[in-house]
Amino acid sequence: MQVSQQFSLPLYNYIRALISRGQGSVVGGPADTQKVILRLQWALMLSGAIVMAALIANSAHTGLTDGGLQILTTILVLLTSHLILTQSRQLGKENQRLNTLLQIDPLTRIMNRRAALAAAQREIERSRRTHSALAFIVIDIDRFKRINDEYGHSAGDLVLEEFADLNASCLRSIDTFARTGGEEFLVILPDSNYSDATSAIERMRKKLEDHVFSINKEYKLGISISAGITICNPSGEINDSKSLVYHYLEQADKAMYIAKRAGGNQIRVSVSPSLSSSIRPS
Repeated sequence: MQVSQQFSLPLYNYIRALISRGQGSVVGGPADTQKVILRLQWALMLSGAIVMAALIANSAHTGLTDGGLQILTTILVLLTSHLILTQSRQLGKENQRLNTLLQIDPLTRIMNRRAALAAAQREIERSRRTHSALAFIVIDIDRFKRINDEYGHSAGDLVLEEFADLNASCLRSIDTFARTGGEEFLVILPDSNYSDATSAIERMRKKLEDHVFSINKEYKLGISISAGITICNPSGEINDSKSLVYHYLEQADKAMYIAKRAGGNQIRVSVSPSLSSSIRPS
């Protein structure tokens, strides 16, 4: 029984640690408790597999008949297969969870810049295939630094969270809404021309203009946005969809900064690299 003795103590200690963690996992919530249970099940199955492997390896000294040895070998094969399958499923779930975390901004719970750029590339490729319109909108919260300076960064975080929730409700299910950094956001509108894009961002601008952000019982404030719009033309001179993403984001970004320099709380439309038109608040 040398094999089972070699692994019995580490497994025993591991199982005891899992049980102890499980007893204190109420603080961690149901998800943590479930992880402990799954690991405990896996450890128990592994210990059973090791014991059976030891019995088979030492069958000459355990008095096992040929029939008993065959049954034990079959059980060991099934148990080992189940262990591998269980572990593979757990790894798949963990990879899926990590992949989701890599795409979501932890503060606002909407897409982050990385996921937004990938979505933009997919939409450009789709627009090229279907010859459909596609709009990019870059949004920046006006004078956001003043909120952080006057009320603190926790107040700024509250504004960003509420801002994301508020504006997500103005968009369609097929639209993409992402935080690309700081107080800057990106909206991708498939099947949308200049008119559709300006209507969408104007709805968002008006909703924000009428909304009061409650920092605490004492402080309430309103915010405004500056936005730049560009319409994609994937059939133009640039063929690479990734290069097109950065090209159109740059155009929308330039239009947004023109709106900010003009005083903010307005929308600018990028007509060409050297010209942009203005949509002022009504």
